[in-house]
Amino acid sequence: MQLRYLVIAAKFVVGTSLIYLLLSSVGLGEVWAVLKTANPIYAAASVACFVLVVVVNALRWRVVFGVLGTQLPRSVAICGTFEGMFFNLFLPTGVGGDVVRAYRAYDHGVTAGHAAECGLIDRAFGLWGLAAAVAIAAVFSSGMRLVPGWQVLAASAVAVVAGGLAVAWGAASFPDTRSRWAGYVIGVLRTYAGVVRSPCFWTAVVPLLAVANLLIGVSAWLIALSLGLNASLADMTIVIEGGALTAMIPVSVGGWGVREGTAAFLLNAMGHPLPGAIAASALMGLVLAVMGLVGALVWMVLPYRRSTGQT
Repeated sequence: MQLRYLVIAAKFVVGTSLIYLLLSSVGLGEVWAVLKTANPIYAAASVACFVLVVVVNALRWRVVFGVLGTQLPRSVAICGTFEGMFFNLFLPTGVGGDVVRAYRAYDHGVTAGHAAECGLIDRAFGLWGLAAAVAIAAVFSSGMRLVPGWQVLAASAVAVVAGGLAVAWGAASFPDTRSRWAGYVIGVLRTYAGVVRSPCFWTAVVPLLAVANLLIGVSAWLIALSLGLNASLADMTIVIEGGALTAMIPVSVGGWGVREGTAAFLLNAMGHPLPGAIAASALMGLVLAVMGLVGALVWMVLPYRRSTGQT
């Protein structure tokens, strides 16, 4: 128990230290001077884009349930996904959002095991879509070629996509095991493979992944426009998705500090002044925070009431 609290405290320290180092590298005054020039219309449009991202992600999660024989209402999927945003961003664990989202489905009547399984599969699809977005944007991004080691990032993204496909086609050959946990993992992988091989994956899951990641890129691009940064849609897709990738490293609470530091580094490496790069990363973080607060509101307003629905 004490070790867990120490880990949580360490994550808070790492996150706040990274943010402090980021701001102290140029001075808060310089960053604030750039932030004051932000166009509120573009910033509001960025928030609106991310609202759509959450809705599209909820619909994708619902499709996964549908492929596996469970009809999850749109309202439940959307509420659960917003709640997940809050817990992923503000809890010292990277899976809190998935647990809460699964519990919202469980509250509707889905079995706990089925809800967890669908959540894990959808989480894998989210990572897959993120990597695919980075790989595609890398083809069109001129700014990325200025980033040291950009080939590694692009190659890693391609490897994630290829690995996802390889697992889907190889899961059927995984041997059975007597280990309970290993058996559960193999079972989830086989279910994941079944979803990937289903027609709905290519007609619904992949299009929804494409729409969500396009909207994420547009949201970041609108932030760049609001601050007058001359960055392309492909550049900003790399920036925001790259930040999302590094935020998965469990060294800070909700990825705060790591995500913003990565975004600022990428923008600065692409040729943008550091104050503007930090201001853009801060605004992108603010957009995420707004989504998290919406999720908190949903969580507080809509109490859980375990019902007898689909199982």
